[in-house]
Parts: sequence; structure tokens; C-alpha cells
Amino acid sequence: MITIKDVAKRAGVSIATVSRVINQSPNVTEQSIQRVQQAIDELGYQPNSIARSLQLGHSGLIGMIVPQLDHSFFSRLVEAAEQRCVEHGCRLVLCCSNSEEAREKEFVQMLRRNRVDGMLIATRTPNLGYLDGYDIPVVSVERSIASNVPFVACDNYTGGVLAAQALLSRGSKHPAVLCRPSFRPVRSSFMPGDLREKGFIDTCATQNVTCISAVPDSSFNDQKAVCIAFLQDFFSAHPEVDSLFTTSDVTAAWAYAFFAEKGISIPDQIQIIGFDGIDAAGYLGITTVAQPIVDMGRTAVELLLSLSSGQSVPMKTMLPVQLISRRSTRQNIQEGT
Repeated sequence: MITIKDVAKRAGVSIATVSRVINQSPNVTEQSIQRVQQAIDELGYQPNSIARSLQLGHSGLIGMIVPQLDHSFFSRLVEAAEQRCVEHGCRLVLCCSNSEEAREKEFVQMLRRNRVDGMLIATRTPNLGYLDGYDIPVVSVERSIASNVPFVACDNYTGGVLAAQALLSRGSKHPAVLCRPSFRPVRSSFMPGDLREKGFIDTCATQNVTCISAVPDSSFNDQKAVCIAFLQDFFSAHPEVDSLFTTSDVTAAWAYAFFAEKGISIPDQIQIIGFDGIDAAGYLGITTVAQPIVDMGRTAVELLLSLSSGQSVPMKTMLPVQLISRRSTRQNIQEGT
């Protein structure tokens, strides 16, 4: 095993000089830096990152916990966060929890042991007691998880408002909203989808339009067959529904496939609006409320780095959403566009 002593011997300098070079101390000559770096490259020396982090007071590592990676929202969020870390000279340690509380708790403990400078958490689990007494900065992405944890999210409620306004202005008389169950009956805007649903229902109510809320008993867990079966039962019970707002683009895409298989014309017989702004919606021509996913990832990193350097940051950072109209909705009959 190559040690710092071997590097010093090869470079012809003291161990202290090698240490100063590794830790980027300003009190080292350019000649010494070059000699030490050459010796490190030749020997393939890897500094002890834990020991180095103890010396410097930071590791240059940022932990990030997400519930899944096969969803375009999270993959784009991670990509944006990682790019921002690289721009700041940090490295991202990524953990995928599969929405399991036990795994999240295990990852938090692992990240602490590895002395990360902070954690970004995008969680869908209801119990976050494992964060109590945490001793490193934490920033939540997508939703608020605790009164003392800063979070970055899009304006989910306004997104629901925009979706309702769009469908009502395009002639919908019997709208429905499909929201994944998020630990019901405990609602209280626990998850982003709950806020989107609330914004949609509230807006329909202001126009004296009754909105049907379609809530499955259990999560689809991104299983198309389960979603299709639920839609079959729902629309058999509610054939009058003429528009559907889903709180994710993935569910909107499954609904699109369901209606297409049934020979139901989109948007003539039923209109669809999704939420997220991922590529799948664009491929199928589905109108969507787009989140600023890249900005959310980059902003979360900025907040976390500020926290880790001892700066104060806002507890709530809300980013705007945008309605992107496509062929799954009709023209706006109120404005004639």
C-alpha cells in the first residue's frame, strides 16, 4: 500500500510538504507542487479521504437520497444537482431508497459515517424521525419535511390551478383529478401531489364545477397494468368525465394509452393534462404543467453549500411552474386561441 511517506521520498520533499500540497495549502512553492503531483501520479497514491476531511473540516462530498431513478423527474433532478456539485468542486454520493423508510434511515447513517458536508433528500416516506438530532446540513427537495429543514419545491398548488383553468377554459364540464395515494387519510398537503390536487379542486369550486377526485387505494408504484386497471374501473363508474388531470406525467401517459386502446378520441372526447414536464409528455403530445427540474436541483445544491459554510438560507424556496399546451387538450374556447 502506497503511503504519504512513499510520495515524500519519491518527490524528494518532507511529509509535511506532501500534506500541504494535498490539502491545497497556500504556503507551497510551485516547484514542490509539481514534484509532489508527479510522484502521486507515478505511484498511484490515493489520499485518505476521511483523515483529510478531519483536517480540513469538510469532505467535499454531498449526499443525495432519492426514492427512485427510473423516473425522468428524479434522473433529471440528480443530473442537475451533480453538475452543480462539480462546478463547485464537490462530488455527489447518490442513494436510491425505493421509497423505503428503513433504507432511507440506513443511507442517512452511512452518509454521516462518511462525513458528507450535507444531504439533499427527496423523500416520499411519512416518518422522518431518523433526522432528529442530525448534525449536518440537510435540504429537502420537492416538499417540506420539517419546520427546521430548508426545502426547494415548485409551486405545486398553482400548478393545479393552471391545470383546472386550462381544462375549464377549453370546455370541460365534468373534470376529474387522479392523485396517487400519499398516506391517506392523513392528507394535510403531505406530498406535492396533494397540493396539485387541492389547487385543481379549489379552482373548479370557484367556477361552481364539481370535480371528481380519483384516488386509488394503493400506490401504482409505476406499474402500468395496475394503473390501467384502476382507470378501467374508474371510467366505468364515471362515464360522464370529459377531462382528466393527473399529478404526474407518467400517469398521464398511461391514461393516454388507455384511452387510445379504447378508441376514445383525445382531445375531442376527453382531454388530458399531466404534471412534471418530462420527455414522455412531449413525445405523446400531452399538455403538462412543467416543473423547473434543473433549477430545483441546482438551487438545492446552492442552499446546501451555503448552509455547510455557516450562512443562513431561506426555509422555503418556491420556483414557478409553466403550463405547456399540446394536442391532448383542445383550443381555448374562451379566448379563441
